[in-house]
Amino acid sequence: TSGTQRDLVQSGALALEWRCSSDGRKLLVSEGGLEHRVRIVDAVAGTLLDGPWVTTAPRWVEGCDGRYFAGVRGGQRVLFDLLRDREVSMGRDEGPWPEVTALEDGRFLVENDREVALFSADFRRERCVFYAPVDTSVAAR
Repeated sequence: TSGTQRDLVQSGALALEWRCSSDGRKLLVSEGGLEHRVRIVDAVAGTLLDGPWVTTAPRWVEGCDGRYFAGVRGGQRVLFDLLRDREVSMGRDEGPWPEVTALEDGRFLVENDREVALFSADFRRERCVFYAPVDTSVAAR
């Protein structure tokens, strides 16, 4: 199921975890050891589809049925586009992860606790779609 993570193996310095894509057809397999590697595996056949990439904290990006995943490398959040075989910087790895949803036109909706914003295919902010209302009584404190 979407968002599910399972530990596959934990043996000494090696740990394997997986997360299933929203369509259930792909697994995001994370290998933790001296170097953290991520591979994409066919959930039915068990064959390697893509990878490996050196990255930590991997997660699927919702929408587009397993086309995108994100992770952290060198203190930066990186978006991996499996269809175009490219990596796009999402900025520094600071604070909680926002909810990222891929749209059919190649852009992204990014939601955090303050706003929902539209980002381009290159992960550049285009515009704010929604600002969370500010409670003036709390903001005055």
